[in-house]
Amino acid sequence: MEDSRWATRQISVDDDSCCRQQARAWLPQHIRGQGCVEYGPTPTQRANRPGTAPGKAPRPAAWTKVKAMVGLEAVESTMQNMFCRVVQNYRRSQQGKKPIQAPLNQVFLEPPGTGKTRVAKLYAQILADLGLLSSGKVIIRNPSDFIDPYQGQSERRTRSILQKAKGKVLIIDDAYMLYLGSGSDARDGPDAYRILMFDILVAELDNSPGSDRCVILLGYQERMQEMFRKSNPGLARRFDLAHAIHFTDYTVHQLGQILDSESRPGRIQRTYCSHIRVRDPEDPVFTPRDFDLPYNRHLQAAAECEAHFQELIGIDEIVHQLQEYQTAVAGMRRNSIDARPYIPFTFVFRGPPGTAKTSTARKMGQIFYDMGFLSAPELIECSTSDLIASSQGQTRQRVTDWLERALGKVLFIDEAYRLASGGYERQAVDELVDRLTKTRYAQKLVVMLAGYDREMSRLMQINRGLRSRFPTEVFFYPLSAEACWKLMQKELTSVAIEIVEDGSGSKAVVEMFAKLAKMQSWASARDVKRLGGELVRQCFGGKADDSKSCLGVEGISWHQNLALRKASVSEAEMIAAAL
Repeated sequence: MEDSRWATRQISVDDDSCCRQQARAWLPQHIRGQGCVEYGPTPTQRANRPGTAPGKAPRPAAWTKVKAMVGLEAVESTMQNMFCRVVQNYRRSQQGKKPIQAPLNQVFLEPPGTGKTRVAKLYAQILADLGLLSSGKVIIRNPSDFIDPYQGQSERRTRSILQKAKGKVLIIDDAYMLYLGSGSDARDGPDAYRILMFDILVAELDNSPGSDRCVILLGYQERMQEMFRKSNPGLARRFDLAHAIHFTDYTVHQLGQILDSESRPGRIQRTYCSHIRVRDPEDPVFTPRDFDLPYNRHLQAAAECEAHFQELIGIDEIVHQLQEYQTAVAGMRRNSIDARPYIPFTFVFRGPPGTAKTSTARKMGQIFYDMGFLSAPELIECSTSDLIASSQGQTRQRVTDWLERALGKVLFIDEAYRLASGGYERQAVDELVDRLTKTRYAQKLVVMLAGYDREMSRLMQINRGLRSRFPTEVFFYPLSAEACWKLMQKELTSVAIEIVEDGSGSKAVVEMFAKLAKMQSWASARDVKRLGGELVRQCFGGKADDSKSCLGVEGISWHQNLALRKASVSEAEMIAAAL
């Protein structure tokens, strides 16, 4: 074996030689009747042991490549411990002691694009150079390579992959998907095919030292922990999750180092200017605008905030708060500060119906998108019934599925106070609180809980962590009578209806809106728009030509009076039913 290899397998050869030397020394004592004597090799025997001491052999070439990579301190520490263990085992063998047992299987955790696959390949070569594997080859597989919907095929696939990985390193990318069920209605655990696959993995994988195979699992920490917790318990004994290698996102400085190393002389032969000189004049020139038309939208975000909300009435305080967020984000970016930790991503919307909570949430999606925090200005709406399942385990999965669907967007949970009912509703709250602390979801989407003021207060009390996860409250108030009239005018004039005022002007309409606002069933802006729709239908329904549409204040007041009567009757019926 070459000196460049740290000959761990040579240790077994040395041990055989040591045993023969000890047998020759022990045989005369046995003949003289002195019995069996326990002792280690003599200094002379240790000096005559074959092989190069690991501590004196050069490090593997793959180790040099790992050292040259940026931001892999955790990887270097783990591999350094492995080198030290090889040296220690060599010395223990010299002393006639058993080597320290250490498994080869590993778990690489955290985000994509941090070099996990590349490091896994180098890790395989190092294991081969150390003599811990008979080959330095790498096999990369995905969870789909193990799973087959036909009876017995998952077992055959899994055994075949493990057999091919003998003497090599098997890398399973996105390994947490080995656990996933079949969609949002999946049971709280893997399906039958995956259960069988886990059983075979546990049975076939031997994590004891000396096994000529290494399996490396790649994935996100939270999902990997869930897989280990809910799948075959033996899996945790095959992979030591407590000593997994954690990869982290690169800092701006580290990304600069990577760029410098990749663009050093010899790696890039042409500069940008030389590329321009040799480029075909007919080739198109791409700019950021070609890939994202409003790519610089964050520069105009604060100025356009009011424009987004101009059609909504009575939310001036909310608009002002959002403008403060935008101004702060712009200032932090000018100073190269990450603004995410200083801007809230979770909100509680409190207020009666018809106060523009949903409309505001939709506009806020655009605001957060303009600030660069979201990948799409999209609002994902769901109700509490969408989160609650009818059997054990499904509720938690549904909450996770909705969060996955809303990543990079806004998740709006309407009538969230219903989550305070208990039972599976409490499970949904617990899961929501837990998930929002995870790296995958924290500050990766905007979550809004909406409902009535009093009921939302009760919801905040059922889970101590819920209030801390949703510290920012936004209050919505019913429109004043004057604001209702202003909204009504806006609705009518938007379709070219002229409002003709009589001698009393609009006073009667405003007074009628004040009476309607006192009704328990009045839904503020929602009911104003409903009344406006009725007036538009009446106005255009009686026209037979293209003449200008006019509507008198008296007609508006008459419709208001009719709405008031209907509301009074409805509330009287509700009271009677309650009695």
